[in-house]
Parts: sequence; structure tokens; C-alpha cells
Amino acid sequence: MSVAAPAATAEARATSARPDRLPETPTDASGTGGSSGGPSPAPDGTTATPCEVRWDFGARVRIRATAEGGSAFLDADGDGKNDTCATFKTSTDVPFDKPIGYLRIDEGCDRKAEHVVRAKPKGDGLWRITVQSGETLRTYVGIALPLFVMPAVPFYLLEGSPSGYVTRWEHDTLVEVTSKSAPRRRITLHHAPCDDPGACRARTTRITDDQDGDGEADVTLDVSYDAAGRITSVVRADRTGAATATVRYECG
Repeated sequence: MSVAAPAATAEARATSARPDRLPETPTDASGTGGSSGGPSPAPDGTTATPCEVRWDFGARVRIRATAEGGSAFLDADGDGKNDTCATFKTSTDVPFDKPIGYLRIDEGCDRKAEHVVRAKPKGDGLWRITVQSGETLRTYVGIALPLFVMPAVPFYLLEGSPSGYVTRWEHDTLVEVTSKSAPRRRITLHHAPCDDPGACRARTTRITDDQDGDGEADVTLDVSYDAAGRITSVVRADRTGAATATVRYECG
């Protein structure tokens, strides 16, 4: 998996959508869509959904959120024009998380959906994710991060059968995932506990992916939070380099 612009878009394509119609908001390639209008508030009054995710290699995603979902606009090369537009709905199946349950991807912002993605929790801390691309249907398993950040990593994807995974839990927290079809691969989740376990979940601060079983991480995701528990940045690194996504919740 690369660290360049595809790292910002691949995760966004693993969430969920329906090929009916795009929203009544600007979604052309002019770069006009994606203002800050109406992000959903968290219970403590802070904004739970970001208005912008910016990668240090130039890619930028602007998000127009509502309580149920919204629209997102990706400028993949930093030229000020929208390259990909999307509509999404956040999932209500998990009380403390806000992963996407439905995503519609329009590459080129021409109001034609190339990808339709749906995600549902399958138990054991994992999500079953289906991606419809034309006539091709792909199925993944995903680990949802504690907050919705698109496309910085709403899910960390594992290809394969949704039933072919083994999970390990500690103190009611998912800490490891292994695959029956790829037994050498090991996904480890590192957590920092929240202040009030009754009101929040342990925050995922790092995900390591040892893909070949040599004991060294081939991919790492480091996640930073603010005092309100919102993701502020994600650093994705592999053996070719690293990229940082900075997340903003207030956009003028």
C-alpha cells in the first residue's frame, strides 16, 4: 500500500454508497463544494465530524457534514480542483464510534458513481465492508477507528472472507486480529484508555500491520487526539516513507 495520494483515497473507498443520485450541493470539479456548513455536534458541544483533512503530500478533503452524513470533496493533487466527490451516511450501529455506513464515490465529480460501498458490524469488533465497482463486488473486513475521519482511515481494511478472522480482546478492547487465510499476518491495535470508561471507549492510538509474520510492522498508523477525544492527525508509514493527515473541525 502506497503512502502517496492513493493512501488518502483507498480508505475512503471502503465505506458505503448507493447509485441513485448525488446531493443538491456543488459537486463539480471547480472546487466550490465542501464548505464547513452544519457539522454534527458531539454530546459535549464540540464538532464530532471534521470539515477538512489535509495530507502533507498535497491532497485535501473538505467535508460538509450533517447529523446523519454529508458530502466530501477530494483534491488529490492540491491544485484547488475537486478530483473526487462523495456522499456518505455515518453508521448508527455503534454508540461511541462514527464510522461510515454508506459511501458513494464519484470519480471526476461528473455525478456518476463509480463505487458504492456499504459497511455493517459483523461482530468480534470487525466490520463487513462491500464495495460495488461497476459489475465487480469486493468484500473486506475492517477495523473501525474510534472517530469518523475521511479519508484518513475510517476503517483499516483486511482483504478476505468476513468469517475468516480470529480476534483477541483484553479488558473488553480489541487488541489483535489474525486471518485464517493468511495466518502469518498480524494486526495489532494499541490503545490509550479514556477518562470515563462508562462514557467512551479506549482510543486507538496505533495500528501495526505485520503482513509477513517477521515480527516487524510493514504498515503503521499513529492516531493523535485532542482533549475532546477527536482525531487531530493520522500518520501512515510503510517501508517507503510516511504521510501525515491533519484533521480540522473548524473551517471558516
